[in-house]
Amino acid sequence: MTDHRTPHGIGRRGALIAAAGAALARPAAAQGQFPTRPITMIVPFSAGGGTDLGARILAADLERELGTTVVVENREGAGSQVGITALSRARPDGYTVGAINQPAVDTIILSPQRQAAFGIDSFDWLINHVIEPIIIAVRPDAPQNNLRELVDFARGRSGEMRVGTSGLLTPEHLAQLQFEQAANSRLRIAHFNGAADSMAQFRGGRTDIAFTTPSFMQDVKPLAIMTEARWPALPDLPTAAEQGFPGLVMTSSRGFAVPKGVPAPILARLRTAFEKVARSEEHQAKAAERRLSVFVIAGPAYEEFVRRNHAEARKLVELSRTRPQ
Repeated sequence: MTDHRTPHGIGRRGALIAAAGAALARPAAAQGQFPTRPITMIVPFSAGGGTDLGARILAADLERELGTTVVVENREGAGSQVGITALSRARPDGYTVGAINQPAVDTIILSPQRQAAFGIDSFDWLINHVIEPIIIAVRPDAPQNNLRELVDFARGRSGEMRVGTSGLLTPEHLAQLQFEQAANSRLRIAHFNGAADSMAQFRGGRTDIAFTTPSFMQDVKPLAIMTEARWPALPDLPTAAEQGFPGLVMTSSRGFAVPKGVPAPILARLRTAFEKVARSEEHQAKAAERRLSVFVIAGPAYEEFVRRNHAEARKLVELSRTRPQ
């Protein structure tokens, strides 16, 4: 007697195994072919700003490298919190990338009142794209000619020297908190609505020290740049560390990330593409035309950079909470 159940059972089991294998193969094939459709690049700021300009230059060059459309989507609001939240909640398939700035993201995460829905571990980090250093400056007619002279002057006038920021817990504000520690002196800090407003107050004589960026260096006397090494675009401007203040380091860095959990082959493909494009002479020339300083840190080194900056921001945010107003 023939057992009809045996061949039928084997055939069915084989079909199930084949179907399962095909299902597993499809994502693998999709990863190998990535990308097969347009990529969305979230910019958490309004169109026309520095982050948006850099992202659009990068997106155009990435289209050629990746062979697909890269659509820039501005999702501004709450100092980048709206857009970063959207990025953190996107599907981790590599088709959504986003711009993230430090220390902006750090202060959102570290401020309890912001109730951030994400943390540093919510992302896989691709590359740092642009770094904008903070410069310590005085007015052209000020008597100070170097950082040491300014620190000594401020130390003897605690609570008298006036400074403005582009907003609470912005890079300028954090830099000022560092300066207070270095000088063992208090500054009179006022918060304004953006860098342009802050610098207008400075040029109008209503503040005494400017903590600013290279794009606002007109009509100022720069004393130090808050980077670890001299800035290529400003080779004659000494660092704070060279003048005896190694703790005075503050920059605004602009990088790109994806939601945590993107498959390793796709993550590697994105990191390679972003780095190749950002390091190209053509891309850097385009950025320089818009006064953007491309400073590439890629892959795991970028994640280490992000975490180090986050730890430093934590100290300064805590300091801002305990500092008497």
